[in-house]
Amino acid sequence: AAQVRHTGFGITHVGPLRAAASDDATAAHHAASWLNDAGLAPILHDDMRPFVWQKAIVNHAVNPVAARERVPNGALLHGPLRTESHTILEEAYALSRAAGVALPGGHAGLEDALWGTLERTKDNHCSMLQDREAARPTELEQISGRLVRLGRRLGFPMFASEETYRRMKET
Repeated sequence: AAQVRHTGFGITHVGPLRAAASDDATAAHHAASWLNDAGLAPILHDDMRPFVWQKAIVNHAVNPVAARERVPNGALLHGPLRTESHTILEEAYALSRAAGVALPGGHAGLEDALWGTLERTKDNHCSMLQDREAARPTELEQISGRLVRLGRRLGFPMFASEETYRRMKET
């Protein structure tokens, strides 16, 4: 039988992917109501795109590094892995700006999201590492691959991201 283990708490954001999507906004209001009834106290937004980008960037700075090294998230809080994760975060932040996305809280909000996530989940094995441990396909393409390909398409250099993405594909 499958089991679910809840390992981290955070803010639940709800809303349409883009502002002015009225059908999506109505659905988001319903979802927020259901989540509120479940005790999750979601925050409703009229445009989720900045929050999706922030989540993608944090995942990009954590998952391939921790999975490649086969370490829990907390290992990225110190030493060379901290530097690698931070460099990847910086590249992806610059990419978001080049793509015209204003992240919630800007640069400081993104850094807080990364370090806060790593601290809150320091004992966790990220999803990409769990997939590697279970010999399942990882979400490398959906997390890092998408950002790396967007950087290439925009002619935007992402050297650390490219290197981490390549190394993870090779392991």
